[in-house]
Amino acid sequence: MSPHTALLNLAQMRLSDALEMDVTLHANGALDSQYTMLRCRVEGPGLAPESVILKQFTQTAGDAAARLRFRNEWAALEFLSAHGLQLSPTLLLGDPASNLMIMEDLGQRPSVQDLLFEPNSPHAEEALLSIGACLGRLHAATAGGEEEFAAIQARLSASAPTSDSSLDLRERWQAIEECFNALDVKIPGDFTQAAYEMEAWLHGVHPLRALTHCDAGVHNFLWIDPNVRLMDFEFASYGCALLDIVPARLGFPPSFRSRRVPPQLVAQLEASYRAELGKAMPAAWEDDLFQNALVEACAHWALSRIEGIWRNYLKIVVEEGEERARETVGVSDERLMVYRDKVYTYVSAFVSAAAEFERATALRKPIKELLGEFRKMWPDVGPVDIYPALVGD
Repeated sequence: MSPHTALLNLAQMRLSDALEMDVTLHANGALDSQYTMLRCRVEGPGLAPESVILKQFTQTAGDAAARLRFRNEWAALEFLSAHGLQLSPTLLLGDPASNLMIMEDLGQRPSVQDLLFEPNSPHAEEALLSIGACLGRLHAATAGGEEEFAAIQARLSASAPTSDSSLDLRERWQAIEECFNALDVKIPGDFTQAAYEMEAWLHGVHPLRALTHCDAGVHNFLWIDPNVRLMDFEFASYGCALLDIVPARLGFPPSFRSRRVPPQLVAQLEASYRAELGKAMPAAWEDDLFQNALVEACAHWALSRIEGIWRNYLKIVVEEGEERARETVGVSDERLMVYRDKVYTYVSAFVSAAAEFERATALRKPIKELLGEFRKMWPDVGPVDIYPALVGD
């Protein structure tokens, strides 16, 4: 007997009830996931989908935090599917008693990240630019829907886990100040005040608030020519929409696979995003509001990278020395160099954005000075590479 027989029987029964027709599920293989995920061919009348994805959380698949992420993704997919948005996999049904979701199968598609790492990829640039339009439609469609989303979360006993996007840096401010002080970078009073006001606005209620994915890197977009679909909504929450789009300026995804996008393509991606966003959010066409939000979203990401490298590495360097820090981090010298370059890329990209739009002056100067200290500590530090498919653009 297959180890998935019970799951298949349950899903088959639930799907038959939901479609009001008898269907049979045939497993076509397991997908790589911390959860149980199966791709299944559907045998049934002509109106049945050809294939579905079963996704189930079990107690052996993780801890309470994993269950929280699972239920939050469920809430987001149910919310988006109820509005008929073709931006993510459609949720066909969910069974709370067994922690089971049955979703639309988008097929075996490459991620946009896959295309971007492929030199001379014929679709990489097109796929990348599609991200802007996809996120613009997502944010435009979900603006003003926070109460509806919260009601779904409550029914599913779900809530959004804290992510780099949703994290309120005021809760980590002591660590950020420690980093600046340890590197002898003075923090003027208006710097802290500006950062606090920025965080209050980004996480508060304003005209650019929408459902944010909170991990909208190229690794989570599937290329389905000529569009993209967004996956993995585990961290989805309401916040400033631009927190999802600015990583294209900074280097995404925010992991060891971070790479950069040439400025001209960033400009096109942001223009496509803004055009879609403006269809439902008139405030998106207000240059002062939009540019302030864009720069402050970059500042949020930059400061989160500063806080992270201080907590995970630099503090140990300062207090116990480089050798002890390397032992504690426990990664190869190559990965440590990539980590430094990633932080440098995020921080320098904020400084560039602030200069380009002449915004966030109180934040820009101390952060720029911190960049100088990074260069003194690590003479070989520099921006991460451009994606191979975009070299030469």
